Amino acid sequence: MSHTTVHKEKVSDTNLFLDIAEQMGYKVVRDKGKVNLYGSNSVEDAVSVHIEGWGIPLAIDKNGNVHYDHFGSQYGTMEKLHSLMTNYNEQVVVKNIPMDTVTGYYFETQEDGTRQLVMEYA
Repeated sequence: MSHTTVHKEKVSDTNLFLDIAEQMGYKVVRDKGKVNLYGSNSVEDAVSVHIEGWGIPLAIDKNGNVHYDHFGSQYGTMEKLHSLMTNYNEQVVVKNIPMDTVTGYYFETQEDGTRQLVMEYA
């Protein structure tokens, strides 16, 4: 039986995603290869992130799909994937800001839990 899920969001910059995962303290395997998931499930030609408290690593395939299996992981650790994806998405947005016209920026968490980018211009 498969417990593997593909995240609804793709990763367009795998190196940035892996950098952020490392900054968050997770073990990263950058060499592409076969990433074993639950049972006989695996992802070929993928890199992996081992989130603390998870029994099975995330696999990011060559198309940017994030495959994961939270089966057997510690209770309450699904939030770690959410935080990783949020940090990644924020950095993708920041990476594309024309910084020569911005004097500052920050993220605000809204009442509904969404994050809003606030930019300041000179």
